Amino acid sequence: IEKRNNVIRSDMIQLLMEASKGTLTDSSVDKIDVGFATTEEALKPRGDTREWTEDEIIGQVFVFFAAGFESVAGVITMCIHELALNHEVQEKLYQEILNHQQTNETLSYENVTQLKYLDCVVNESLRKWTGAIFMDRVCNKTYELPPPRKGGKPYLLRPGDVVYNMVNLIHMDEKYHPKPEVFDPDRFSDENKHKIQPFTFMPFGMGPRNCIASRFALLEIKVFIYDLVLNFKIAKSKNTSDPIRLHNNDFNIKAMGGTYVKFEPRSTQ
Repeated sequence: IEKRNNVIRSDMIQLLMEASKGTLTDSSVDKIDVGFATTEEALKPRGDTREWTEDEIIGQVFVFFAAGFESVAGVITMCIHELALNHEVQEKLYQEILNHQQTNETLSYENVTQLKYLDCVVNESLRKWTGAIFMDRVCNKTYELPPPRKGGKPYLLRPGDVVYNMVNLIHMDEKYHPKPEVFDPDRFSDENKHKIQPFTFMPFGMGPRNCIASRFALLEIKVFIYDLVLNFKIAKSKNTSDPIRLHNNDFNIKAMGGTYVKFEPRSTQ
């Protein structure tokens, strides 16, 4: 309908239509970062372009929805679980949100970046409970990997080999993130985030095939947590697992036994 009636909207379908025709420009893509975890997203075509059918475009939109729904829901759930177990973190977050609400009255795309501690909390949730369990990449030139350990042997990668990068193992490696089992949002504070080495925090992947919707995902998580913490205190219940152990027979990130917390309405704001 948009194409037939020459309608232009700021939505994913419009971006896909422009990309398929090779007319997508940098000005069509919002460059505002909405958090430290934001990746460089690109829909600009590389090389030859082809005309996409409407069914192919609709299929891509469906994939975006299906791929993003469960992963975002999982991060939100684990973040809520962590806030129930870490009262001091939750209280510090609540004070920031309350101050923001009193100053701005509403959360918007333009002022979400003012919530520094919210960004820290979301980043720490993405580090500890990332939905990107692994990244797969295809090798395009010969490269020799060094020995993985003392006494080990190097490994020669050849074009066409598939390399699996275990993201959550890097996120939980004490070499890169001290005390990785501890939920510590201050790792991502302005004073500390410079200590995070490149390619050691990649909840949305890295490189030209990173997550195409990192901004959207971060906004979803932040809006949800903002409204929830503003209006409810998240408390442990008798069924809240502590410490958190992951479900071991599910591809998605979820706590073993589920996530159970109590929501207590805040009496004053």
